[in-house]
Amino acid sequence: MEVIRTAIGYVRTSSILNPASSIPNQISIIKTYCEIHNIHLYKIFVDEQKTGMDTSNRRQYQLLKHYIENEKIDMVVVAYADRLTRDAFEFVVLLRTMMDRGVELISVSDGFKSTFLNPSSIAMMGIQYEFENKTRYQRTFGQREDAVRKGKHSGGRVPFGYIKNEHHYLEIDPIAAPIVRKIFDEFLSGEEITEIARKFEKNGYRRGEKEITYYDVSRILKNKIYTGHIYLQTLEQKHNGPEKVRKATIVSDYRHPAIILDEEYEIVQKRLNARLIQKRKKHFHLLSKILYCFHCDQQMIPQVGDETYFCRGSHKTSSCKRIKKAEVEHKVLQHFLDLAKDKQEEHSKQMSFKLR
Repeated sequence: MEVIRTAIGYVRTSSILNPASSIPNQISIIKTYCEIHNIHLYKIFVDEQKTGMDTSNRRQYQLLKHYIENEKIDMVVVAYADRLTRDAFEFVVLLRTMMDRGVELISVSDGFKSTFLNPSSIAMMGIQYEFENKTRYQRTFGQREDAVRKGKHSGGRVPFGYIKNEHHYLEIDPIAAPIVRKIFDEFLSGEEITEIARKFEKNGYRRGEKEITYYDVSRILKNKIYTGHIYLQTLEQKHNGPEKVRKATIVSDYRHPAIILDEEYEIVQKRLNARLIQKRKKHFHLLSKILYCFHCDQQMIPQVGDETYFCRGSHKTSSCKRIKKAEVEHKVLQHFLDLAKDKQEEHSKQMSFKLR
């Protein structure tokens, strides 16, 4: 009787520029391979819009590594090997870890198995993926910058309030643009973002098929594209740490129809920055950037207005709930206090034994 092997899968997209079909296609390739070869596919880990170079912010990739190191699995199946990582060092370390634990890597479309690779082949593959990634990024960014310089929308989701014509230029959306205008007017009149979002929810305003949330209002208020400027966003390293910040750089004199004035945008940004400083002083969220939803495994974001945490992910389910800040932080603190107490008691017992 043939022994059925157990596998886990991994799929990833790099950015919003990837087609919507990318994730389903990768999953289909993995499932089909496992069905044909009588492999039990236990779980598939999915990272959406995550870079191939930096693995630190890929939650699902980190869970994949945990399974490799701690669970009884026979193989990892991917549609393409570069979906795992495009960093040469990370790729080599991951494959060495898998080989040490007897876990096989199957890359279906690339047509290889890690059991057929020697250490030098693994290193060369990692270097190849990293080189291809850097070349692809330079080419893609160059194409986007060229399009933006001509006043065209460079790709990705069209900003709420606009539509894209057949020549890739932005035009006013007669249905959505008044909502954007109202958001700016409400904020300029002194309303808080939370109150604006609640009013919209109460009055049935929608962003496509979804309700307009606090996150939507905040993002719209920060988006300079509503002034009619075409620009690209780039990531720049902070001077005082590893964190990167987004910076909008205008690269075209061409302007599409504006929804708000430049002066209004500048006033809004000053008020947003002032309120952010005040909120940071007044509110402290212990679990910010480290709390993840139990149901969909997406990061939970602090909601300052009603003192809760909520899911920001695209895989939200009906089981995803807002969590009260005071309740969850109390449980976490109590957990660490209990751990510290147990450690202290264990230390006391060891000291007592030594004294005897």
